[in-house]
Amino acid sequence: MSSTEAGAGRRRGRRWALATLAFVATATTVWLLTSPAAPPPPRGGELPVEGGAAGLGIAPVRAVVTADAATTTLSFSVANESSETTTYRVTAGELNPETGTPLSGGPADAAAWVTVPEGPIEIPARTARPVSVEISPPDDRGASQRRIGITFAADPRSDAGTTSSSTPTGGVSIVPSITASVYVEGTGPVRRAARIESLSLPWAATSAVRVRASVQNNGTVNVVPGATDQAVIVSASGGSRTQLNGPLIRVDEVGDVVGELGDLPAACWCEVRVDALVDGEPVSTVSGRVLVLPTFGWIALVALLAGGLVVAIVLTFRRVVR
Repeated sequence: MSSTEAGAGRRRGRRWALATLAFVATATTVWLLTSPAAPPPPRGGELPVEGGAAGLGIAPVRAVVTADAATTTLSFSVANESSETTTYRVTAGELNPETGTPLSGGPADAAAWVTVPEGPIEIPARTARPVSVEISPPDDRGASQRRIGITFAADPRSDAGTTSSSTPTGGVSIVPSITASVYVEGTGPVRRAARIESLSLPWAATSAVRVRASVQNNGTVNVVPGATDQAVIVSASGGSRTQLNGPLIRVDEVGDVVGELGDLPAACWCEVRVDALVDGEPVSTVSGRVLVLPTFGWIALVALLAGGLVVAIVLTFRRVVR
């Protein structure tokens, strides 16, 4: 084979390699744009930040009373999302720390530490109202964390607060209610610590970025992601900052926290940082990068890659014909 033929063969090889690369890049981009977004994790049971049920909404649904706190007043926003004025009642009861199920009352019931509003609370339709709950844990409450449920429920005597469904035995009234969890730290030795074990990010996005991180609780008290007054907070930052939420993370355990980070620059190779903060100070940080382009940017990129692929194929075909 002559040197001229060898050079021509190498050029054809490079063109085919370029065409293959362009095809793969185009196909990958098209797949990313056409694939459905991953669904968010189930939000059943105890929601991280706020909750809603059949015309009733409250925020927050998690709160923490720290070991060094005395009497603490918590403010809940109670929203009547129905179309009629509704009355609500507030009750308290101790919950199983693991399952969240009610514990039987007794002399040691932590619900005795709670003062809730007496009587019904009337809230007009499509209106939210602040409701204060006072918690006064005793100094000798022990070293274990206690979990108290604050339940907001429509008064069964309020027609606007119930819905009915027919059954073989007749109508059944369903009273909407939501229970917020208040975690009261014990009086044992307190050391708050957390470490970000891993970070999961998509490599590309059009706007908001779904962030997931694994967090190791190295302290002596549970970490409650999503609690607005929690001493240990895991947050993500990029164009903005958002608090990541997830299930309670017990001492010496690892748990996942998730969140959605928005307000990123329109086009960037953006850095996303996840911080574990203890009393406002970062103690562990992990970062990663995401390619952010608006939808029209991805369309332009696909068009550019597709055009390059077509040109490479045409040039290669013309060389072969010659």
